[in-house]
Amino acid sequence: MELSRTERLQRWAPTLAVLAAILLLAGVLAWLLGGPAQQFALVRDIALVGGVILLIAYILLRPGDLGRLLGQRQVRYGTNTAAQIIALVAILAIINYFTLPVSDTLKLNRRWDLTETGELTLAQQTIDLLQNLKEPVKAYGFFTSQSQGLRQQAEDLLKQYEYHAGNKFSYEIVDPEFEQGLFLAAQLGVSRDATIVLVQGENRQEADSVSETGITTALNKLVRPNKPVVYFIQGHGEPDINSGDAQGLSSARQALEANNYVVRTLVITETLPSDAAALVLAEPKVPLTLSETQAISAYLGNGGALLVAQEPDIVLQQLQGQPWGGPFSDYLTKTWGLDFRPDILVDNQAVQSMLNIIVANYGVSTITQRLNRVASLFVQARSVATSAPGTGPSDITTTPLVQTSANSWSLPNLEDQDFTKYPRGPFPIAVSAENFRTRARLVMFGDVDFMLNRTAQNPSIANLTLFLNSVNWLTRQEEQISIAPKPQVQRSLRPVSATQQTLVALVSIILPPLLAASLGVGVWWRRRGA
Repeated sequence: MELSRTERLQRWAPTLAVLAAILLLAGVLAWLLGGPAQQFALVRDIALVGGVILLIAYILLRPGDLGRLLGQRQVRYGTNTAAQIIALVAILAIINYFTLPVSDTLKLNRRWDLTETGELTLAQQTIDLLQNLKEPVKAYGFFTSQSQGLRQQAEDLLKQYEYHAGNKFSYEIVDPEFEQGLFLAAQLGVSRDATIVLVQGENRQEADSVSETGITTALNKLVRPNKPVVYFIQGHGEPDINSGDAQGLSSARQALEANNYVVRTLVITETLPSDAAALVLAEPKVPLTLSETQAISAYLGNGGALLVAQEPDIVLQQLQGQPWGGPFSDYLTKTWGLDFRPDILVDNQAVQSMLNIIVANYGVSTITQRLNRVASLFVQARSVATSAPGTGPSDITTTPLVQTSANSWSLPNLEDQDFTKYPRGPFPIAVSAENFRTRARLVMFGDVDFMLNRTAQNPSIANLTLFLNSVNWLTRQEEQISIAPKPQVQRSLRPVSATQQTLVALVSIILPPLLAASLGVGVWWRRRGA
């Protein structure tokens, strides 16, 4: 009896099934063994696609076989087991994808920082610096057996640097007590324990501390050998940049130097230094003269940059100084549409004193965008007067950086305690401005205390970071915007009372076996009654 065409094809179905199984197995093996390697990709794809096509052809030719197979009890049980195995493998594969690298060149590992303040995450400034590296950098950490704690801290940090920089950053931890480490330490000029040295080509830079700030500062110096020069104007009773007392500016100077700036003092003459990247005028106690104003005006007219910080007139008079004013004040008003108001600010949301203004909400600016809501402190501040919209110079754009709260007042003095009769806030304490025609930049702070040692040395507030960010913006070094301190969270464990200890013991030790025993007795009694 001659077979029909369909019957002849059905006789080939088992062969198709065997071939499908072989091809699918070959495709899976090629995928497992080859990974992302290109030479296995073609074999894998052909085997998997061919296997799937042959398997579909078998099912179409012998659909009854599949129905009978699925109807068997053993197959149903086997299918359930297979589904569970597949689910387990899928879960493990997902975990593997997010945690482990596939290869040295294909890194798919993800990281999460679950700490409340992100203390285990590098600052965005550091990440930007790493991702913009042009040439490879290698870090050498020198740690003896006496500094194992710092060694672990350094390794944890350097792993994050390596992760964000890809193949442009690597590190090696060595012990200088052994011969190889001793030779390398001598080669790099290392003479003390717990030291990290960064090397790029023929250049090297030592980090001043085992911390993100120390390493990032060293990296910044290494990749940017040209140092901008910042001049602090002197000659009007300004604070001393070399003084370490509470009223000095040594912290601000040291921070600038750590961020790859050269800091010098300047007594203004008819012309200003050609290498001045920015000028800082901090708390002049006498007004600038007309010739000094003209020199600064010419400098800014050529695209220069200036930071001005001034105390309220009341404070200046207490320091035997003169009120703000004179030719320089007139220049700021006419050319920039900015000036200092003759006031002193009080704020109901201040801490300890209404003159201590705490600000954690900043304006939208490159200067403040990475302060991460870390507060800044301004002591006895005055407000910055800005031109009304449409009335100021047309080539100037201004941005408020720091403002008081709505529960603040602008007072002419502190004699009248009835604040309600005076203008109510918010008021700008700091403002940035840019002339888009000349490209000159200006930042004005109605307070100088925020950058003095007595507040700048406090690591829990962002005063010094705000100052550094302002200078970075003025000198067009925005990529160097400084690392803000992470908020400090104080955590403490309260001792467990005797009552709480007893409750924990009852719930975790006594209750579970007692509940199990009760259920057992209940089941036994029910069966006995039946």
